[in-house]
Amino acid sequence: MVIVLSACGSSSSSSVGKYTLTVSPSPASGGETVTITFTNNSGSTVAFPSTSPWTVADSSEANVYSPIGATVMVDLPSGDSEAWSWNQADNNGSQAPNGRYVISVIYYEGDELKSIDASLEIS
Repeated sequence: MVIVLSACGSSSSSSVGKYTLTVSPSPASGGETVTITFTNNSGSTVAFPSTSPWTVADSSEANVYSPIGATVMVDLPSGDSEAWSWNQADNNGSQAPNGRYVISVIYYEGDELKSIDASLEIS
């Protein structure tokens, strides 16, 4: 089950079980660097299927940005966090327009591929 929470203030967070995805700042000004942080508090290691296991979609669920990363398994031990940055450029290198976006991170919990989402507002 994926729960998307939108927070007023400087970040947006989502929690699924013992995993947290935080997007900050949210709302973000156009062109401002956005930090995406996945925190593992599960008590066991999780794995990402690549070095860039996240995507950005717009409010109609269309893909806006998919970073290029090495297709290798990346382990994240319990208690650790992994962070990535997005400069708000779309897949063509243009500034993403103002609006609501969903940041998704995929990860393996054992052999099961799962995802967690958090919202972002660009204004």
